[in-house]
Amino acid sequence: MERNRFIFTMKKIKFIPAVPIILAPVILFSPILFTGKALFWGTPSTQFVPWWDFAWSSVLSGEVPLWNSWVGMGAPLVANYQSAIFYPPYWIHFLLYALGGIEWMAWGLTLVVVIHLIWAGLGTAKLLDGIGLSKLGQTIGALTFSMSGYLTARAGFFSINAATAWIPWILLFSMNMVKGKGKYFWYTTIVLAFQFLAGHAQTAWYTVFLIGLWISFWALASDREIPAIKRLLVSWLKGIGVGFLAAGISAIQLIPTMEYLLQSQRSSGFGYLEAMTYSFWPWRFLSLFVPDLFGNPGAGNYWGYGNYWEDSIYVGLLSIMLVLGIVTSAIFQKDKFYNYKIGNGQNNSRAIIAFLFCVILLSFGFALGKNTILFPFLYKNIPSFDLFQAPTRFTIWAVISFAILAGVGIDNLHQPTGKKLYVTRLAAAGCFAVSVGALLAYLFLPEIQTTFISSIGKTGLLGMVIVMSILFMPEKDQENRQRIWQWFIVIIVGIDLITAAWKLNPGISADYYQMNRINNNQTRIFMYHDLEYDLKFNRFFRFDSFSPEEDLEKM
Repeated sequence: MERNRFIFTMKKIKFIPAVPIILAPVILFSPILFTGKALFWGTPSTQFVPWWDFAWSSVLSGEVPLWNSWVGMGAPLVANYQSAIFYPPYWIHFLLYALGGIEWMAWGLTLVVVIHLIWAGLGTAKLLDGIGLSKLGQTIGALTFSMSGYLTARAGFFSINAATAWIPWILLFSMNMVKGKGKYFWYTTIVLAFQFLAGHAQTAWYTVFLIGLWISFWALASDREIPAIKRLLVSWLKGIGVGFLAAGISAIQLIPTMEYLLQSQRSSGFGYLEAMTYSFWPWRFLSLFVPDLFGNPGAGNYWGYGNYWEDSIYVGLLSIMLVLGIVTSAIFQKDKFYNYKIGNGQNNSRAIIAFLFCVILLSFGFALGKNTILFPFLYKNIPSFDLFQAPTRFTIWAVISFAILAGVGIDNLHQPTGKKLYVTRLAAAGCFAVSVGALLAYLFLPEIQTTFISSIGKTGLLGMVIVMSILFMPEKDQENRQRIWQWFIVIIVGIDLITAAWKLNPGISADYYQMNRINNNQTRIFMYHDLEYDLKFNRFFRFDSFSPEEDLEKM
């Protein structure tokens, strides 16, 4: 009787992708959102909160915040692109500032971050729906992108958080635009304009490059009755038109920014060494499987190269397994590969998998920066590659590609049989052996880095759970069991990504910002660069730990 009641209940429960997409960011930031705390580590307290405090107080007093008199001998504020005063979602900050001052605004920063993570997830789900994936594929892909290390580790860098959230929407609308749906030309223009206003030029510029590759692929994958050259030219002309219109809509921000840039030291680009700062550290490829192999600043034990967040690319263990599986199947199992309709009704899913795999390779080729010859060549010979630091941020191409491929992978996943069943069982035993080996290493080999042992042990356990869930995957015709299994998989992915990002965004009491404002005695001081660097990165914002040894009030 109880079993029948449970089955009846599961029949009534629909699988709605929006539920986990919304819940995951809310759960991740719940210790800040529901306790009245505020983000503080790094750019929130050294950059964004002071800027917006000055800007919104100026607006409330009837002034346009054109000029920031507190930086050096004074500097433009509205023209400072990352201030993003004209970005509509940031007007939530202004509303909170008007209602409750700097403390309410500081708390609201986290709220806006969560909104953007949800928006990124919903956009990814809609993109995968447009490609033709199931609701499960949409959900896994959405969580893979919105809760990836790239987005969650950089959540406090608000301009990156905001600009990145528009990428799946831009890809969705531009894909439909290429397919000949007229209204999507205007939709693409609007979402690209929002990204331009979001305040991170590097993300926007990399997105523009990605759009070029994306619409070229869909042009070639569309109606083959039209010559390929004509399809490409029409798509490129549409893309150029979208770019110019989006720039026109966001001109109120872009024109002052361009004028400021032409007067600044960045007008001629970064020097070679500066531009190569934060090239992707090759050892961090291992973090695709083990996110905290080199420690975690949230736990106070990061010891890897540079800082943790710039090379953070973790997309979840199941997702990376799905990506490897689907790419391998597309390459080596052509006859058995399960096809999806893409383009205008063509069964050519191997094409999109091959395309996304190439984008991933290209992404990491650029992101490695000084570690390969590719990026230095582009820096010296191709305009725009010298405008930005941190080549590692090119990994955003890989992250969105991983998300799409993970969705395709879960939809192609079937209960293993024959040789695959043997290999899957062997993988489960291997994961268990890895966890046992990590425990033995902890007990008998104390000289090994603790982060190696703990992180590999956790990954082994997680891998065993994932492989076992694949072994017990129900058949397609078992609807009730399928629904239970789907929710179980989504919960596993959500828990994995939430726990990986749990300590990456520490909070502090919101009155911390009010205290700093009161202590401001309306004077300025000159500080040598070396002293400023020591105060920031050796005392209060150390890369190895988010918990400084000193009282933050001293900052």
